[in-house]
Amino acid sequence: MANAGANVVIADIQHDGAAAAAQEVRSAGRMAFAVQADVSNLNDIDAMVERTVAEFGTIDILVNNAGASGRTPFFDTSEDKWQQIQDVNLKSAFFCSQFAARVMLKKGYGKIVSVSSTSGFVAGPAQIPYAVAKAGVRMMTSALAVELAPFNINVNAIAPGLIRTPMTERAFGSEEALLKRAKDKTPLVRPGLPQDLVGGVIYLCSPDSDFVTGHTLVIDGGWLAQ
Repeated sequence: MANAGANVVIADIQHDGAAAAAQEVRSAGRMAFAVQADVSNLNDIDAMVERTVAEFGTIDILVNNAGASGRTPFFDTSEDKWQQIQDVNLKSAFFCSQFAARVMLKKGYGKIVSVSSTSGFVAGPAQIPYAVAKAGVRMMTSALAVELAPFNINVNAIAPGLIRTPMTERAFGSEEALLKRAKDKTPLVRPGLPQDLVGGVIYLCSPDSDFVTGHTLVIDGGWLAQ
């Protein structure tokens, strides 16, 4: 986002990583700061939005990128685990969008992009809460796009496939298991990398997508094409 010309606020429950990323952005010549926030907590969301407006004057773009997963076999899923996954993946995207959109309304322009998943389209084993939350992000994107269209606020999502991140590496337990899953399920025969998602997000946040709203862009190496 910074390389495309944006000033950036990085919100994360892990402040040290967010601060390091913000420093990297500043070193590249853009304005940036970090906010420690639990985006499933409405007070933290409110504080994040207020500080952003205080520092930058407005909000043009929101990317809902927080996520939580983990193996959740049906009979072993506790209420607390169910709620945590819904709160981080779905509740956070709804209320971050609500708080940010109130700011966007004032200028009659905005772009909201949320991160769904191929798990929101097709089921996999031991991931019901995650799949439900990510399917919810897809429908929220469509419904919110209709509601905010009169205010010139575009709402879209991306749906990544298997992306190599620290979270997915932990989930698979080994490099061999991750690569096998990618080979078995992905026509491009590799896991995606975070940078594979960048172009799609930049497009949905740019004026090039001004006539695109309510859409979920799948970025999965062909996973859903089969």
